[in-house]
Amino acid sequence: MNPESVIFLLGAGASCDAGIPMAIKMSQQTEELLGKKLELRDLYYFLKSSIMYQRGLEGNFEDPVGIEDLLGVIDELNQKHKNKLYPFVGAWNTHLTKVAGSKFRNLEELDTLIRSNLIDWVKPKNSYKDGSYLNGLGNFKKQYGYAIRVFTLNYDLLLERNLRQSNYKVETGFDPIDLKWEASRFERNEAEDVDFYLYKMHGSIDWERGETAEDFLYCREDSCKNPELIFGVNYKLNSGDPYLFYTHELRKYSLESSTRLIFSVGYSFSDGYINKLLSQAIKRDSKKRILNIDPSAKKNKDNILRKLDIPADSLISLDMMGKEFFETHLTMELCMKNIGLESDVPF
Repeated sequence: MNPESVIFLLGAGASCDAGIPMAIKMSQQTEELLGKKLELRDLYYFLKSSIMYQRGLEGNFEDPVGIEDLLGVIDELNQKHKNKLYPFVGAWNTHLTKVAGSKFRNLEELDTLIRSNLIDWVKPKNSYKDGSYLNGLGNFKKQYGYAIRVFTLNYDLLLERNLRQSNYKVETGFDPIDLKWEASRFERNEAEDVDFYLYKMHGSIDWERGETAEDFLYCREDSCKNPELIFGVNYKLNSGDPYLFYTHELRKYSLESSTRLIFSVGYSFSDGYINKLLSQAIKRDSKKRILNIDPSAKKNKDNILRKLDIPADSLISLDMMGKEFFETHLTMELCMKNIGLESDVPF
């Protein structure tokens, strides 16, 4: 068996069994928070309907609007005249100028309201032990024998907290002394006893950075007041560390010749740049497989195949919640069953 035979991609569905709401639920909670804040509510409705309108122009009438979609649009609008397309736009939408308020102050207020509550939303109501089912990854690692690469789109601390509590070494890229992030820490070093390399693709509630993107990124003991999080396609593909590096690493290990199985747990397949990397990996090597674990995996299979533009036999669907998968189904037998027994397969 080779070190990179399997990699994991975790979405919001991997954390929801611990009581952390999905992006759609966060949008509903935002609507409740707005209450009698009529100006912010009108702005929220305008942004949400505009996102739905834009998707409809592309023939997408299915995907709901999540909190990341809203924050991504707010980030773009807050660029104002700094947006590269600004000189080509005759005028702002008249209704936007009405609901956004003077100098777009309502946009900033709505952004602050959502972000200030986001931290509480992604922290378990009881304790991080609510995510103890993620230790199933640790049990699998014992069978697998090699360090495992885990790419997560979540901001919460469930995975690292629970694995470390069970004495697994989780490498997140931060120096244990000065707490600064360094890309070199993700290089495989046989002299170091690492169980998991964890890539937090969209940031984390315990990350903190200085005033500019060039400042050092630090990891704190708990959530920060203004954590380093990114929203929207342009921000997820920005050139600042660690995001571009993480994207490169996902590309590298999904394309790795020895990689045979990509576990996708609770991922909605709504991130275009992630989908492109997955699609590229399958098209480069028809023997690779994506095993999608989601309660509606089979129902959504055709839609996912269209998004990725890959053959039907490249996507294996398993209707299941993340908790059940990690606790009872994540085994070497599952890997062997879904990869096949070709002579050149590394299992």
